[in-house]
Formats: sequence, structure tokens, C-alpha cells
Amino acid sequence: MALVVKDKKAIFLKVRDPNKYTTVLDQAGVKYKRDGHNLAVKHNVDTFKLLSNLGAKLERFEPMRSYYEYPKLHGLYDPMHHQEETAVFVSQNPKAFVLNTQRTGKTASCLWAADYLLKEGVIDKVLVCCTVSNCATWYDEVNAIFAERSAMIARGSATVRKSILRQKVDFHIINHDGIKVVSDIWENYLTPKTLLIIDEARLFSDPKSDRWAVMNEMATKCKYVWALTGTPLSGGPVAAYGFIKLVAPHRLPKTVGAWQAQTMVKIGERKWIPKRGWEETVYNALQPAIRFNADDVLDLPPLQMMYMEAELTPDQTKVYNRLKQEGAIPLKDGRITAANAGVEVFKLLQIAAGVVKLDNSQDDDTAVLKLPPKGRLKVLDEIIQGTEQKVIVFASYKAVVDLLFEHCNAKYGAVWIDGRVTGKKRDEAVRRFQSDPDIKVLVAHPKTTSHGLEFAIADTIVWFTPHYSLELYDQANKRIQSKLQKNNMGIYHIYATPLEKSIYQRLANGSEAQASFLELYKQEINSK
Repeated sequence: MALVVKDKKAIFLKVRDPNKYTTVLDQAGVKYKRDGHNLAVKHNVDTFKLLSNLGAKLERFEPMRSYYEYPKLHGLYDPMHHQEETAVFVSQNPKAFVLNTQRTGKTASCLWAADYLLKEGVIDKVLVCCTVSNCATWYDEVNAIFAERSAMIARGSATVRKSILRQKVDFHIINHDGIKVVSDIWENYLTPKTLLIIDEARLFSDPKSDRWAVMNEMATKCKYVWALTGTPLSGGPVAAYGFIKLVAPHRLPKTVGAWQAQTMVKIGERKWIPKRGWEETVYNALQPAIRFNADDVLDLPPLQMMYMEAELTPDQTKVYNRLKQEGAIPLKDGRITAANAGVEVFKLLQIAAGVVKLDNSQDDDTAVLKLPPKGRLKVLDEIIQGTEQKVIVFASYKAVVDLLFEHCNAKYGAVWIDGRVTGKKRDEAVRRFQSDPDIKVLVAHPKTTSHGLEFAIADTIVWFTPHYSLELYDQANKRIQSKLQKNNMGIYHIYATPLEKSIYQRLANGSEAQASFLELYKQEINSK
């Protein structure tokens, strides 16, 4: 039996064996009051955990549930039930796994829990390690949810990153590979009161990698470590070993070889296959953990729009900046009109996408300068690997369609359609995407799918490049929205430049980007 008195921040318990409790409370230096079988104890994160470990039945009495007031910002970020349960869970578990699937809002859940722990003085700062594409997402979420919290993204050279990390803010955000660049700073930066959040933890699958070694050193210095991944089983049992070991090494054998022998069967000299029931073995090691599946969360919005930032390669950046410099003078002189601004905008978009149509070319199938968009493809891989369902990838240029098909077919199995694919060949590509389990990705020009096709088999759309037509954009997005759709849907927008982000914003606001080409071009030329 338990009773919470909020104004005193105390919890009252009636227990059968009070001596068992008082002995441990005395050893821990926790103050209490006792009256027979009744105990009054301060109600906070640490004492709650202690009492729970002693056997007290305290479900639904977690301190965060009792005292935390979720920020109210026009009702935009009111927590859904599963989000609140996730936040409460991690607030009480210093080392934990958040296995909620994509589009369940686990970022906000972890931020609320972190905010609560900061207010209670349990932690003094938060370090978020995530993919490059998600750095901006975490930063934007912090600023959207909390009016009083500060956040900074540690990006740039090693010197710049270190300077940012030395500044006193509530949330520091750094990409996975960035932790190696500043590996010498963690000795002084990290303390037992630092909360370390490892987003997309499944990407730390290789315990032999330098990146994993740095992260492991970081995790051992922190009392609070939360590992987030919606696809913990995607790489098989051996891949799971790496990120489990970061959080719960005591639940694993000492070596990856021993784990492999525990979860897999050798059927040839170099070939292993998973044992029957390996999934349960992995989930038993993934503890403590919480998991909500998007398809089972009834109050989840049916469609979510997400924006993923990518990095230009040095070659892309060089060509992109040169084109901006060349456009600065005629723009200043007034020689750039709405008509030719559109041409220049298309060139900039092509560079960001990885191909540039040459001035003397008549066909963008062949006469192009290729600038492999490695950063963009990395973000695309993160999205595709994050869902078990099929994915549609839209690209506005034929040469980019070709590039994407080659990339996706090699890794996931893919088909493609654009204006070059007609009649029976087009029908066959659509049929294979709909029915072939070995085909996960459809690469398409949005014009070829904007009408007459239904793809309820897919729950994810990725805009690899933006398109300027609002009508085409809306129609293409409707391809996965059907009465037959059983999954929650996500539409991802990849961008690497302010220009691309601005186009997406206009489309989201219901505006034709084409009507604003001159304005967009001016903004991009004048941006740093």
C-alpha cells in the first residue's frame, strides 16, 4: 500500500517487514519516519528505485508521474499515452533501451524525461549522439518543446566542436562519427551526472570499430545512458551484441564469439545461421527496455512529415559555392529575372542531388557531371533501414533516378520508373514492387506515380530531391494513403541546403515554389 503526498514530496508505505526497509535505508543514508509498519520516505528518483528493489509495489507512483508538468505550447506537444509511459520509464532507469518503432515520438519522450531529471538535479547536462541527419531534428525538438532550455550542435572542425562542447548549455548534440574527432575532450566533459543519449544505437554494431571503442569509453563514465533504436533485430544477433554491450554488458558473454555461439548455428566453414528463438535471446539481453509499435498505438497520428538534413560532399560544396559566386554579380545588377532565376535554382538543386546537367547537353541521361552525394545516400540508408515495410523514393531528375536505382538495388532490391519506362515494362515494375518480397524500394520520378497508382504495400515516402509543383507533390504523397493502408505513414524530406529546405517549407504551407524562384534564388545567393 502506498500514498503520495505531493506538497511534501513524500511517499507513505505500509509494509510487512519494516526492518528490511529501514536497514537498507540507513545504509543508503536516506532519511525516513517510521510508525510501526508505516514508513514515510522522501519521494524522488533514487529513493523510488531503492524501494522498488526492496520489493515495494510502486507501479504508477513514479516521481515523474507525480510531479512533472509537461510544457504547454499551444497544445502541440502534449504527450500521448505511450510517450508519457516512455518518459516515465527512462526517468527511473539510468541504463535503458528505448525500442519504440519509427514515428512513435521517442525523441520527445526522452527530452521530457531529461528535462525532469535536470530540474531535479539528478543530471547536470545531456549529450545526444545521433546521425548527421538527425542533429537538426533533436535541436529543433529542444527549441520547440522548451522555452527555457538551451541546445547547441557540435559540428565543424575539431577546434570548433571542442569550443561548442565547452559552452554551458543543457543539451549538446553531436553526430556519431564526430565523437572520434573530439575523443580527447570526453575525459573532462563527461561525469556521472551526464545523461548520454545514443540515438540509432544499432549503428554501433561493431565492437571492433574505433567509433564503438570511443562510445564505450563514454558510456562507462555516465550513470545515465539511454540507447534508442526502433529496429534492434535488423542486423541479426551478432550485430545486436555491439550496442547492447554499451548499455548492459553484464547481460552478455564477454566475447562476441561466445554470443555468436549462443545465438547462431554454424552450418559451413564460414556460414552461420540464427538459432530458432534467437529473437527472444536478444530481447532478454535488451533490458531494461520499453517498446511501443507504431501500428499498435491507437492515438498516433496516421501521417507524419519529417525533414532530414544531409551534408554536401567537399566536391559538391565547391561546385555549389562557385555557382553562387557566379550568380551574385548579375543578381546585384538586376540582370536575374524570374525566368532565368528558375534555371539557376534548378542548377543548384541538381548539384545538391549529385548530378549537374552540362550546359551543352540536350539530354540529362548522359551529359551530366556526377558529384556522388554520399551524405544524402547515408541519410537515405538510415530511413530505409529503419522500417521493415517497403519504401518509395522520389527524385526529380533522370540521372538521379539512375543513381538511386543502382544504389538501392544493390543493397535492398529495387525497381524504378520514370518517363523512360512505359507500357508493359512500367506495369511489370509496379507489379514486382507490389508483390515481390525481395524488392523493398521503388525509385520513381514523381510525375510517373502522381495519379492512378496505389501503394498501400509501402508506408514510407522519401523525397530525395524536392519538387517545385505543389499539385505533383500532394498527389505523389497520396500514393501510400489508402483504405488498405494498415501502418502509420511517414514522409521524409532530405535536404542539404537552405534552398531545398525553403522549397519544402513552401510546399508544406500549400504554396507553389515555382512562383517564388526569384525570391528563393536571392535568399540562397545571399546566404552563407
